[in-house]
Amino acid sequence: MPKETDKIQKQLAALQKFVKKDVPRVVGVTAKNHFQQNFLEEGFDGKKWKTPKRKDRRSAWYGFDYGATQIPPNNHPKRKGAKRPYRARKENPTTNFSLVATKNKTLTKSGTLKDSIRYKTQGSTVTIYSELPYAKIHNEGGTTKVFGKRTTKMPKRQFIGKSKKLEQKITKDLKKRLNKILN
Repeated sequence: MPKETDKIQKQLAALQKFVKKDVPRVVGVTAKNHFQQNFLEEGFDGKKWKTPKRKDRRSAWYGFDYGATQIPPNNHPKRKGAKRPYRARKENPTTNFSLVATKNKTLTKSGTLKDSIRYKTQGSTVTIYSELPYAKIHNEGGTTKVFGKRTTKMPKRQFIGKSKKLEQKITKDLKKRLNKILN
């Protein structure tokens, strides 16, 4: 009988430690990884983000990359109606065109936004956040100023939020860890 009591007490102590320390950390790490995965999938919970204008051949923003110096193709929408091929007026002009920009994944030019996702625990509460000033406008959408001048509407490209897939991942992971403690 004392052996079983000792085993139960050890399991109880392990459960208390698990609930107080491990659960918030497991939830935070799982959520952070899940939300960072959204950048690779270019969507949230299976719903794809709206394609950016820099990938649309008909848009004047096609191939836009601020500060790029690549020569735009003669069929670029901004050159519509031009009678002559593009000719640089000076050496190495800033054209803001880059063919690579048409192929880059959405919201991942440098990876800073994806890498800015953090979590903090306070008691049994876990908060997932990004401190970057532009994270909120990308996640929720809305109006903003481009280059501090013209107001434009940003589409919602949610990468952090309530997710059924995340809840399933967390439940599965916690059940697996609880079974290890109890068996």
